[in-house]
Amino acid sequence: APVTLDNIAAQCTWALSGVYGYGMYVDAKDNTIDDLRIENSDVDGSYTHGLYFVNTGSSTDGTISNVYIDNSSFDDNDQKGGTTGFHGYGCYIDNSRAKKLSVDDVTVQNSTFSDNKLKGMYLEALNDATFSGITVANNGTVQSTGGPAGADLNLKFATYANITFTNATFSNNGVGSVSGGAGLAIKGRNDGATYGPNPATVSNVIINGGSYTGAPNNISFGNKVTSMTLSGGVSIGGSIGVGLNVWVDVAGATISVGNTSFSNTLPYDIATVLNIDASACNFNLADNFVIED
Repeated sequence: APVTLDNIAAQCTWALSGVYGYGMYVDAKDNTIDDLRIENSDVDGSYTHGLYFVNTGSSTDGTISNVYIDNSSFDDNDQKGGTTGFHGYGCYIDNSRAKKLSVDDVTVQNSTFSDNKLKGMYLEALNDATFSGITVANNGTVQSTGGPAGADLNLKFATYANITFTNATFSNNGVGSVSGGAGLAIKGRNDGATYGPNPATVSNVIINGGSYTGAPNNISFGNKVTSMTLSGGVSIGGSIGVGLNVWVDVAGATISVGNTSFSNTLPYDIATVLNIDASACNFNLADNFVIED
């Protein structure tokens, strides 16, 4: 039977061990948690984190699967306050422990991730996930070195695929860092001494419709993302930064942009910083691709 949290108000305004406070804390503990539903709930106003997934077990990797979130809010999570520090998340999936965490088969719809100090979502593991009709606004507005963002999918240590955003609204995220802030950032980490020996790969990322505005980098793909598609009437705008920033470093990556519009107020529509020969990537501009005059 599913574990269902319906019409819940979850808030923790004090610090666990003097550091963190979580609205909802979900720990796999070397096990599999299957069929978790969060509906019609408010996970707002906690000390550092709204919803937090982790595996703190010491013997085997953990799994959280079949997650369904509907009509819920993960907003304003930073009662700790201050102007610096790595805290203030609407939703955080932690895959940094010795035993890893898989988060699979996720549906998030009609929910908000807004007004969180550092990131609306920070996700280090995610597979077969669909986000539809979500609002991600005004996250990462305080100056920080922690990569402020609306949603940062910083995927690590595994192979990930099939991540879709449909008719999402992203606005005014990541402005705490003029160059590094992002609306939606998706990375398959394969860099450096930490990630190079066990690189992540991300494929079949789809941005279908929706609005992405007001971030220094409205949509950003980086590291080992092998295939990404924008279609279905994506609108990218704002008056700062870059519309689409592609800095993948994998030969054979395919970037397809169709039925997408870039506002004439953007300083830069598309930026590519490829750590490989650009000819090794497939960059396709399809029908109904519009850059306004």
